[in-house]
Amino acid sequence: MTAKEQLVRFCYPSDPEQAGFFAVGQDGTEDEAREVLQAALAVCHPVEPLPSSGITEEAIHFMLPDGDEFRPDGVPGTVFYETMSKLRSITVDFLRSGQRVTVNGRALRSGRNYPLPPQRNDGYLIEATGGARFTAV
Repeated sequence: MTAKEQLVRFCYPSDPEQAGFFAVGQDGTEDEAREVLQAALAVCHPVEPLPSSGITEEAIHFMLPDGDEFRPDGVPGTVFYETMSKLRSITVDFLRSGQRVTVNGRALRSGRNYPLPPQRNDGYLIEATGGARFTAV
């Protein structure tokens, strides 16, 4: 995708902070677009929703290459993780009282969870509560 295409795709013409970037994408040269692209991406937001869209802005994003696993430390409170990776399964450590793990709103059980619920906005939003631990593969 060219710099001009990115400015048009990610910036909103109706937002005063983003309108100038959108105009460069629409009417400027590719060189002009490249000059402002870094600044634009700091204020312009992708149009495509993420798995966490509308639920939380505090999700920790992770990518999972094929064959790897993601195993975050259990922390107190509630933590959200999101990924656009294609997960095969999630294994949840033993759940104690007050702990839970959900994927796209569906509660998981202790042990291996397969199949996973349908993707949300082409990915998964994992919520771990009360220090619950899981491994995504």
